[in-house]
Amino acid sequence: DAAAVAIAKLPKLHCLDVPGTRVTSAGIVALATGAHNLQSLALDGNQVDAASVEALASHARLSELYLYGTNVTVDTLRALTKVRLRELTLIGTGLTDAAIPILAALPALRRVSLGREFTGSAVESLLALRPDMTVYWDRPRVSISRRPWRWSV
Repeated sequence: DAAAVAIAKLPKLHCLDVPGTRVTSAGIVALATGAHNLQSLALDGNQVDAASVEALASHARLSELYLYGTNVTVDTLRALTKVRLRELTLIGTGLTDAAIPILAALPALRRVSLGREFTGSAVESLLALRPDMTVYWDRPRVSISRRPWRWSV
C-alpha cells in the first residue's frame, strides 16, 4: 500500500490496473483520494470494500471501473451511482440479475461488461431499459450487438 500512496502522487496518472497485486482496500482509498486525474481503474479480490467504494464514489474524474473477481454487492453498486461512470466491467463479481435496475439507473454509463452470473433475460431487460448502452456479456458463443440488438450463436 505504500507504493499506492506514492503512485497516487503522480500528477499525470490517469489509468491504473492493480488486479493481482498486493494493493489492499487501504491502497485503493489512497489512490482514490490522492490521484486526482485518475480516470480508469481496474480492481480485483479484496481491493473492494465499503471504505474503498466510498472513496471511489467521491472521485470526480473516475469514468471507467473494471471489477474482476470481487465480492461486489448490490449495495456496492448503489454507492457507485454517485460516480459518473461511462464504462463498468463486472466479471466474476457474484452480482446477479438484481443489479440490472441499478445499472440502468447509472445515467452516464454507456458500456457495461457482465459476467456469467447474469441471465439472458436480465441482459434483455437492461437493453430494453437502456437502448443507448452497449452490453458485453461473458457467455460462451453468445454476443449481443447494439441497434437493433440480437442474439448471435
